[in-house]
Amino acid sequence: MCGTTLICISTLLDAGKELDPEKSRFFNKDVQLSYLDGVWDLYLGAGAAHLYLRSLRQHDSNGPNITGTNLDGIFVRDETGDFAELYEKDGEVEYPTNTLPTDSQLVIRVSSMQDLIKLAEVPDPKSNPAEIHPRTEASYQRIVAALLSVIDGTAPINSYVNDRQLIEKLAEHYAGYSGLSKRNLEKRLPECRKSID
Repeated sequence: MCGTTLICISTLLDAGKELDPEKSRFFNKDVQLSYLDGVWDLYLGAGAAHLYLRSLRQHDSNGPNITGTNLDGIFVRDETGDFAELYEKDGEVEYPTNTLPTDSQLVIRVSSMQDLIKLAEVPDPKSNPAEIHPRTEASYQRIVAALLSVIDGTAPINSYVNDRQLIEKLAEHYAGYSGLSKRNLEKRLPECRKSID
């Protein structure tokens, strides 16, 4: 960010304390306003930055305008950890602004995009069999329970010739149970057979 926007250098009032970032407070180190130049990160832990970014997203997607405001203004942070609060000046009145200056540019850091990609990656269950989605695990547990009920005779499934018949009878008897649909059984039981071949 660079240009002609007035700023006031700030610092965390609660520095060194473990607090919810949304509740962090700031105080101004400099009484006088100055100008901001160079590369600064938009600080999302306090102030109006979230609201500002949502407004931009709504505008780009032709969504409804966001009319809410935040009196705390926008904070930015540089590489040394210093904060700055962006101000506007209307005549003699100075007040925190809720928008970035027109001569600034929003840039997403490559490292931030890489962090986002890592968050979105789904681990391959084959690479680490211990990691299995809870819904998939629950489905397997119900299948095992259903098969045990056939073995101990508590399910009224007396005879079957092949897996296809067993699947049909299980799906019919356990209709409505999550994970025991005919489709899911047709997918899971062959997987189980292959696992011990």
